[in-house]
Amino acid sequence: MIICYWDGAITKNPGGEASSGYVIERNGCEIARECRFLESKSTVNRAEYLGLEVALHAAYQLRRTGEPIELRGDSQFVVNTVRGDWKMTKAHLIAVRDRCQELIRGLGAIVAWIPREQNKADECSRAA
Repeated sequence: MIICYWDGAITKNPGGEASSGYVIERNGCEIARECRFLESKSTVNRAEYLGLEVALHAAYQLRRTGEPIELRGDSQFVVNTVRGDWKMTKAHLIAVRDRCQELIRGLGAIVAWIPREQNKADECSRAA
């Protein structure tokens, strides 16, 4: 099983520099980690969504056929809007949400919320 932790961070909301990080584990062992700058003049929710999208692409590359994937993030907004539990009201996020939903469906992945203290990608997202 692959567990993919992801996070997004921003220097100032709104309008700051966005970064993201992910940590991917297979059967409890870390197999990938990345911290990266995303864009300038962003928002915290966009940083979180872009971070999820980057993590999804990495998980897709590392996945073995039929291997289950669970995505874990600490953004209640992203987790609930990408799962469709909450309505998306932010027009500037609809395209990235749609791309993430397509990747999640393609992977057959599960998306779960976790507290920040349990998010192994939190420190990485702030370090980028």
